[in-house]
Amino acid sequence: MIKFAFIFQDNLKREKQDLAAMRRNCRATKRRNRELESESETQAKQIEAQMFVMNNLRNGIDYLKEHCSKADASGEGNMINSEM
Repeated sequence: MIKFAFIFQDNLKREKQDLAAMRRNCRATKRRNRELESESETQAKQIEAQMFVMNNLRNGIDYLKEHCSKADASGEGNMINSEM
């Protein structure tokens, strides 16, 4: 009977240690997941900002192409030389 109690206590002790280890692993995994999620959100915001800048640049280039082609067609050509 006494042997059984010691075995039972040892098994219980091991199970508690295993449970504690599993909880530590779970917390560590949750922490890593939060960090990865935060990093992913930051990268998504950076990509969105870069897309905004690229779109503005594209629109600016299109505007300049159109404006310069109209200026060339109307004879204004090079505005720097015409002002001097």
